Amino acid sequence: MENIRITVLSVLFLSAAVYLADMLISGTGMEKTVRYITGLMAVCTLVIPLYNSLSGWQPDAFEDSYIFEPDTGLYFQERSMLKENLEKLIYDKLLAEGIKAESVSVNLQISEDNEITDISADIILCKGQSENLQRTRELIGEDLGIKCRAVTDKA
Repeated sequence: MENIRITVLSVLFLSAAVYLADMLISGTGMEKTVRYITGLMAVCTLVIPLYNSLSGWQPDAFEDSYIFEPDTGLYFQERSMLKENLEKLIYDKLLAEGIKAESVSVNLQISEDNEITDISADIILCKGQSENLQRTRELIGEDLGIKCRAVTDKA
């Protein structure tokens, strides 16, 4: 049914485009070329859906492959989005305090009941930021309530 709707809409839009092109080109030397191209487009618009329905190929059949299944109740997408948002929050919090982090990695511990039991963060500060290690641990631990392991990059 979806294929029929798409085909009808395609034919309507093609008809409008052909009518517009015919109005713009009429009386010029390109009239035959434009009519040939629009005729070819019309044939393709009608033949391709017919071929797809006869060959059994259904674009709607692939929609099921995009449905995400929960792995254990807390969706994988939610976990990754939570991790990304927490990493950005930590990075922005440190940056607001003038502390430059080279990398921030958030770790989530999920219980069997699909509840988050522990959140921790591993932070690598940029070279020359060793004086900010304790301040980083305090900011993340006290302000955000996230266990924090902070080290500096020695390279």
